[in-house]
Amino acid sequence: MKEFAVRKMVSDDLDQVHAIEKDAFPDLFPPSSFSAELKRPRAEYFVAHSIKNIESLQDLGANLGPSIEKQLQYRSGYTGWEKGSQFLAGFLGYWKMVDEIHIISIAVRRSFRRQGIGELLLQKALQESKHNKFDEVTLEVRKSNSAAKSLYAKYGFEFKGVRKRYYTDNHEDAHVMTLCGLQG
Repeated sequence: MKEFAVRKMVSDDLDQVHAIEKDAFPDLFPPSSFSAELKRPRAEYFVAHSIKNIESLQDLGANLGPSIEKQLQYRSGYTGWEKGSQFLAGFLGYWKMVDEIHIISIAVRRSFRRQGIGELLLQKALQESKHNKFDEVTLEVRKSNSAAKSLYAKYGFEFKGVRKRYYTDNHEDAHVMTLCGLQG
């Protein structure tokens, strides 16, 4: 996606990241402690940010239509974005384990899904994994999330197993998917 780039998450991003998490995972409880995650030595978090200077939410582009501000108003009416700051559309976090990267979360604002932002974030995680000499990447994905499973399969992730009743909101199973051979 040409309008967005990926960089490391910083503490100034937390308001938007919390709003993105609430939008992407409305039933998640408790919410993630991103400030604690940013201090964790084995954790890495990235954000997809607009490369354009955004003065208003209307500046985000015609591809979302004239009611972008309404689309971005979540249940609380709060997007986390403030004029003058970079607009964030999504985030990804992973933990560096002994011999693998474990993707903890990928989230994209609902209004920005199916525009390549999740894929952009995944590409960054794979690039970082390879750069840091990890050969394997693992993640969990909802059994019902066919769009995400298709994206992961596109990059070579394979189904490895099921975590029964993994998601606390509805007790849905998670599919464990792994990509091996990054260094090969």
